[in-house]
Amino acid sequence: MRSLYLALLLWASLCLSNLCASTSELSTPSQFCFSEINEQELTQDWTKEYTIALAFASQKDYQTAINCFKRALILCPKSSLRSKEIEYATVLSYYLDQQYSNAIKFFETHSLLYIDQQFPAYHDLMIILHHSYEALKQSKKADIILERISDLSKKEALSAALTGAILRKDFKTVEEVSTKLGQSEWIMKLTHNLIGRQKSHTVARWLNVFLPGMGYFYLGQKKAALCAFMLNGLLIWGSVQLFLSHYYTLGALTAIFEIGWYAGGIVGAKEATTLLNETLFANYAEKILFQDDIAPKNKLRYEF
Repeated sequence: MRSLYLALLLWASLCLSNLCASTSELSTPSQFCFSEINEQELTQDWTKEYTIALAFASQKDYQTAINCFKRALILCPKSSLRSKEIEYATVLSYYLDQQYSNAIKFFETHSLLYIDQQFPAYHDLMIILHHSYEALKQSKKADIILERISDLSKKEALSAALTGAILRKDFKTVEEVSTKLGQSEWIMKLTHNLIGRQKSHTVARWLNVFLPGMGYFYLGQKKAALCAFMLNGLLIWGSVQLFLSHYYTLGALTAIFEIGWYAGGIVGAKEATTLLNETLFANYAEKILFQDDIAPKNKLRYEF
């Protein structure tokens, strides 16, 4: 009986140790460094900051990681590959945090600006730069980066060109590039569907001019349309009744309030149209980029 008890105890301890080991493996940040940090580097101050930064980046706390990367960069020897590795990690953090302007600014003011294809993360950096320049509508710089991507891979360049065309809402180029990628049929169906469902700012505004609420109805916002129609009608009726009853001051105030509400409805129709079209476009872009796995983030080889 005692031996059975000891066997069960030993089995339980082994299971517990295996569980702890597996949990430890899951919580360990993914390998990011271009090469393994050696014993000499472990004794240096920059390595501590760099390790902390990688831990924050793996938890998607990119702003804190960026601050740690910058401290590590100050302490790291400028001529080493590690320095460029830290610079790349900083650019990547800005990019993943969707701070495209800061990613570009950091890149253009550091030594990464002068790297070539020998740099381990050259491919990833070009993908990041192209997407960032496109997002910032800096098309000339984006085209220069696209040429560099083309030197690495024609297919990668076509995927990047498709991404850029989508961000620019250049549907003609979307059609041309998707044809070269052999994906034109379903992408063009999505494109035609998007164009058919988008609404006109001008139509929405003029409908609200002629009949308050009709612009919202055109946009499919039936509750907003009914609310706008009833409130405008009530304010108009109230101001007329006040004037007829010789309450001129109250009638004038009600009329002024109605004019403001009426004008707000016209402006609101434009804003509602913009929001609707942007939502439709975001859904369209997501279907192309993520369902076909050509989103820039999916192309990165060095990740946290």
